Amino acid sequence: MLKTFSAEELDSFEVWLKSPWFNTNRTLIPLISKSLKYHPDFDQPNLTKEKLFGKIQPKGKYSDRRMNNILSEGYLAAEQFLVYNNFAKDKILHQERLSIEFQSRSLDNWFYKSAIKALGSVNKNERPNLEEQFFLYQMNRRVYQHPIEATRYLGESNYVEEMKNHLDTIFLVEKAYLISDAIIRNRILRNNPIDNSKELENWKAMAEGNSHPSIELYRRRFSYTRKNMTHAFKECLEYFYEKCNHLNHKERKIHYHLFLNDFSFLAKSKRLDLKEMLPHYKFGLETGLLIHEGILTHVTFSGIIAVSNSVGDFEFSNLVINKYSSNLSESFRTDALGWAKIHTSYYQKKLLFCLDLFSKYEFKSAHFRVMGRILNMQIYFDLALIDKTYQSLLFNYFDSFEKWTARLSGQSKYKKLAIANLIRASRTLMKKFISPNFIKSEMNDILNKYESMQAANWVKARVEKIIALRQ
Repeated sequence: MLKTFSAEELDSFEVWLKSPWFNTNRTLIPLISKSLKYHPDFDQPNLTKEKLFGKIQPKGKYSDRRMNNILSEGYLAAEQFLVYNNFAKDKILHQERLSIEFQSRSLDNWFYKSAIKALGSVNKNERPNLEEQFFLYQMNRRVYQHPIEATRYLGESNYVEEMKNHLDTIFLVEKAYLISDAIIRNRILRNNPIDNSKELENWKAMAEGNSHPSIELYRRRFSYTRKNMTHAFKECLEYFYEKCNHLNHKERKIHYHLFLNDFSFLAKSKRLDLKEMLPHYKFGLETGLLIHEGILTHVTFSGIIAVSNSVGDFEFSNLVINKYSSNLSESFRTDALGWAKIHTSYYQKKLLFCLDLFSKYEFKSAHFRVMGRILNMQIYFDLALIDKTYQSLLFNYFDSFEKWTARLSGQSKYKKLAIANLIRASRTLMKKFISPNFIKSEMNDILNKYESMQAANWVKARVEKIIALRQ
C-alpha cells in the first residue's frame, strides 16, 4: 500500500502516527521512519522483516509472529490515515457533517448560519459536479425540513424548487450515462443487446426544457441514427468543445471518452478516417482527460501511437513515448514500448529492421499479442508488394493468423470479427495484386464488403497503393 503513497503523503502519515489521538502504538512510528528511504519501490535487499525489526526493536528478540503483528497494525493504521486524509481534503463533507452536528444538538442559529454559508459557497461554482449537486439538494432539504418551520412558508423561499432542480439534474446525468454505456455495450456485444428504447423515451421526456450542457450533450448523442451518425457525431463533438468550459472536470472526462469510443466505432465501420482523431488525442493529453489517477491505459497509448504514426507525426509519437510511458501500468509498459518502437519503425519504412525487432521480442499481454500479430502481418504485406519472395510467407501467415484469431479468448465477437475481416481483406488484396488479370474496379469492392474491419484506414491505403503499382 505504501508504494502508492506520494512523498508528501508519507510525511503526513508519519506526523499522523506521532499524534497519540490517532495512534497509541508507538512502534509504528520508527517502522515508518525507517522505511521512508526505501520509498517508492520498497524492494531493496536490506528491507527484510528481520533487519527492519532490528531497527525498530534493537533490544528485542526477533519473532516472525511479532513482526507480522506489527506490520498488520501498520497496515490498519495506513487504512485509517487514508480515510482521514480523504476527509481532510473534502470541504463539502466538512460542511455537511458540521451542519448535521449543529442540527442534532439543536444549535439552530449556528445550523442556519453554517447551512446558508455552505449553500452560498457551493452555489458560487458555475459548474457543480454531481457530488456538489447532491450536497445542495441535501442541504436545502435539511433547512426546509428543520423542526423550526418558519423558513418553509416565507414568500421568497425557493427551497422546494432548488431541490427539484438539483435532483432532476443528478438523475438525468446519471441515467444518461448508464444508457450511453448500454448503447456502447450493444455495439460490442451484438448477440445479446440491451433494449433501452423505453428508458430512452422516458429520459427524453423528463429532460425536455433542461438546458444543463451535460444533459444537452446526451440529448444530442441520443439523436444518433445509423444514417445520420457521422454528421450528428461531428455536430455533437463541436458542441462539446464549445461548451467544454461549462462542464466540470468529471463530466468533461466522461463525454470526452464517449466521443473517443464513437470515433473508434465510426473508423472501424469506415465512416470516419482514424487520422482525424489525432488533434483530439492531443487535446486529451494537454488537458489531462486521458490520464485517470496518473494512469494512461495501454489501449489508449497504442491508439495514440497508431494514429500519430499513420499521419507521419513521429515527433509527437516520440513525445508520447518519452513523456507518457511512465503513466502506463507496469504490467503493460514493456510490451507497450516494444510495440511502439516497432510500429514507429514500420511507418518510417524500416521493414527489415521491424522483422529483426520482432525476432527478439515476445509480447506477454493479450492486447499487444493481438496488436503485434496485426503489425507483423502488415510488415509482411508491404514486403510482399516489393519482393515476391515474401508472398508465400505472407499467405502462410494469413492462414496461421486466421486460425489463431478463431481460438482467441478474452475478446468480444465483434473484435474478433473485425480482425478476421482485416485478414480476409488483406488476403484478397494480395491475390488481386499478383493476379495477371488485374481489374481496378474490383479493388474498392473489397473495402465495401466488410461492415466492420480492424485497421480499415490501413486497408484503404493499401488499395490505393496497389492500384498505383499495377497501373
